[in-house]
Amino acid sequence: MKRLLKNLVKIFIFLGIFTGTQALVKYMLLDDTMTISRVMIHDLYAEEKNIDVLFCGASHCQLGFDTEVLDQKLGLNTFNAGSSSQGLETSLALIKEASHDNDLKQVYVDLDYSIVMRELPNLESIYIVSDYMKPSLRKVEFLLNATTFDYYVNSFMPLHKDRGYTKNPKKIIELLRKKLQPGYWQYTERDPSYAGKGHIASSTVMENGKLWSQDEPEMIDFTIPERQQEYLKEIITFCKKNGIQLTFVSTPVTDFNLAFVKNYDDYVRTVKDFLKDYQVEYYDFNLYNPEILKLSQSNYFNDDNHLNQEGAKYFCGVFSEFFSGKLSEQELFCESYREKLEMETPAVLGVEVHLEGEELEVIPVVNNSRIRPICEIQREEDTWYIAVSVDDKITNQIAIRDEDLK
Repeated sequence: MKRLLKNLVKIFIFLGIFTGTQALVKYMLLDDTMTISRVMIHDLYAEEKNIDVLFCGASHCQLGFDTEVLDQKLGLNTFNAGSSSQGLETSLALIKEASHDNDLKQVYVDLDYSIVMRELPNLESIYIVSDYMKPSLRKVEFLLNATTFDYYVNSFMPLHKDRGYTKNPKKIIELLRKKLQPGYWQYTERDPSYAGKGHIASSTVMENGKLWSQDEPEMIDFTIPERQQEYLKEIITFCKKNGIQLTFVSTPVTDFNLAFVKNYDDYVRTVKDFLKDYQVEYYDFNLYNPEILKLSQSNYFNDDNHLNQEGAKYFCGVFSEFFSGKLSEQELFCESYREKLEMETPAVLGVEVHLEGEELEVIPVVNNSRIRPICEIQREEDTWYIAVSVDDKITNQIAIRDEDLK
């Protein structure tokens, strides 16, 4: 018995030294000085016993929900717990973590179709949250629930394989200097776009008429993977058990982005049908009435996928009016995404391009088949210049360098 205890002590000492060494190496090699999720998790704990409304989701959530506007409009203390590529497993963990220290009244979970249809866990998106959570059984449960058996060792060891590490000696020395500064430990040295309480306020304004893509429009099988169905059920069960009002939403992206999904209405229908069985509401703000919410691509987005600072303010104002009862569902939403497009002013959203040998094929991307754009293509040195016109008026001017083409 004594020998067994002695061996167990040796094992624990070895594990302690091994884990401690890994943590030290990680501290030296991982540049997280500007990692927004690190600051977000810190702020989440700092808001202890103060959060009324929680928002969870990926980058659409991070950039789309302006907590300053929401606090003012809703009259409640809101917190944006979004993080890059956040999956449903991470949303579940953050809801549990926030609920432990706060009396949550409402949770909104953003359902981006690319996240909901994800078959396998995105380890980096998990670790950029779990690495900064306080030690607890909730954190252990999160890592066991979010990853598979094959990744348990990687998940519980400080030096994960799925984080980017600096190996350049000069950069390591510079990184250590940064981390020894008070700004790192006091969380005052942060990404300039971080506006507080989890929200990223992007000042970037997407240039009008510059969008292009090499993707092709496709039909997507919107069958929700079983793994994702289980996470949705767990989120619903936890919120109901703890008396938290739960609502699923989708924040708006550009019409150019959704032009490459031929059957987006199938996604909306699939999610609504699934949630109907659990009496939980889902509102997709990509189906907004363009006469009520006028989100132009050129003013309110920082790219084809995310709202910028002004877009988030505008969107959250309308969002708050809807959820406070000042706007009805019939007023704000169209019956389908197709109906929304038909209500919009016909426009050229961007172009789809494909390099065929030495020729560039250009296909205008429009929101309405009633318009007939004409494309002119010129090449100078290593750059393609594309001009799109409708009724002899140029609508889009795009320059694409060879190095940017796949």
